[in-house]
Amino acid sequence: MEVTQISSAEMQRRLQLLGLKEPIRLALLPLNFDTASGNGELHYAPISKEIESLLRRNGTAVDSLDSNEDRLYLDNRSHDLFLPILIFSLQCISENPDIVSITLDLMKTYLFRKFGKLEDRPNVRLRYFRGHGDEYEAIEYNGPIEGLSEVRKLKSKNEKNNSI
Repeated sequence: MEVTQISSAEMQRRLQLLGLKEPIRLALLPLNFDTASGNGELHYAPISKEIESLLRRNGTAVDSLDSNEDRLYLDNRSHDLFLPILIFSLQCISENPDIVSITLDLMKTYLFRKFGKLEDRPNVRLRYFRGHGDEYEAIEYNGPIEGLSEVRKLKSKNEKNNSI
């Protein structure tokens, strides 16, 4: 697992460059968020639609940062499952400090049901941004579905005793 920081100003510049709105709550980002040079190059994880629908069905508000009908989906033909990049705004976390844990638990349960037997489960790759004051923390995970439980236990550098 890797945790890095990005300033809110840099996040805003990146979103603006790609023609994406800044999220108020939780939103899904394209897989090539860091490398795309414009809106026409954005590629989303194929499972993005399912994850967005899952979150909404379970009462989680998901912001749309772009026009959903124009999205391009990248079909990755490996045994790794690339989950959509998530971004949790500071407002979203302030309103519900457990939103990261809830979201990761929902995704973990969904993936267990979707892939069933242990030998059929892919390795998952997850990245998310978590708003904290004037910066975002970027958390990256690459491992088995079961490991998503450990990701949610990560504490922000600004947190002392609360789990995320």
